[in-house]
Amino acid sequence: SLSAHISTRQEATARARPGEPARVDREQYERSLSLLHAAMESTADGLLVVDRAGRVVLFNQQFVDMWRLPAEVVATRDDAQFLADSATLVVDPEAWRRKVEEINARPDEEWFDEIHLLDGRIFERYSKPQRIGGVSVGRVWSFRDVTERKALEEQLRKLAFHDPLTLLANRSLFWNRVEHALALAQRSQQRVAVMFLDLDNFK
Repeated sequence: SLSAHISTRQEATARARPGEPARVDREQYERSLSLLHAAMESTADGLLVVDRAGRVVLFNQQFVDMWRLPAEVVATRDDAQFLADSATLVVDPEAWRRKVEEINARPDEEWFDEIHLLDGRIFERYSKPQRIGGVSVGRVWSFRDVTERKALEEQLRKLAFHDPLTLLANRSLFWNRVEHALALAQRSQQRVAVMFLDLDNFK
């Protein structure tokens, strides 16, 4: 299964402490594991956790689906393989790799940016350090598909400045351009000319 995978160096049983019975609360461990799995799979974001050595510690199915990772790549649990495969989907692969390297080189910083894919999708990428005892031991990556939201924002922007029937610039866009031209002319000590056309019977 390509659902959430969890790798841990901790054993399912714990070593006994002096004076304590040599057993672990397995039920509590399984409950915590189940809650983590459910939380990972219930989010609409693609999640990936990588340790400082470049080993994939955890990810959810949404991450696999968003980046369309083949099973053989997923099986490697190698961040370098994940990166190489995902680079084939982005508009600028080199910039994608450089940004990841830059983020990894600053383990204590948080990052946010947008990624544009060749198929037109747009992802928001948010990354923050994973810390244990105040020490950065890895990095958490979160990816959100905002393609529909961006398309709606662009549509609303066009409707704000264009007539919905003719798609011609409306009065708001006209005054926006005039104000910009006037400000530019004032700074450069130049003149601005405005021409009005009266179109008879225009509908």
